[in-house]
Amino acid sequence: MKFRSKYEANIASNLKKLKIVFGFETEKLDYTVPEKPHTYTPDFVIVRSDKTKLYIEAKGYLDALTRKKMIFVKNSNPTLDIRFMFMQDNPIRKGSKTYYSDWALKNGFKCTIGKDLPLEWLKK
Repeated sequence: MKFRSKYEANIASNLKKLKIVFGFETEKLDYTVPEKPHTYTPDFVIVRSDKTKLYIEAKGYLDALTRKKMIFVKNSNPTLDIRFMFMQDNPIRKGSKTYYSDWALKNGFKCTIGKDLPLEWLKK
């Protein structure tokens, strides 16, 4: 598998060590920016033992366009379990008191910091 970042590669390595079967950028999800259809490719797709899917987006940097896009993706796919893994919990912009985790939780995304997948995420 070819990853777009070392962070994604580290997450994949940890998933493999845990013997967790996953796909990397194997699916495309449709979403709509008002009146304009788009597709989004989640970084990781894990099928849990109960056959439900967990979508993980790995981010070292969370810019404004990505934040906006991910809200559109969530609104267009409200039943999907999309979560974030952040390399670090940085402020969303210089001088901001809002951190990546604050933004994620405020917008209904579960998240974690670092390269280790929380094993409780594997349970629905």
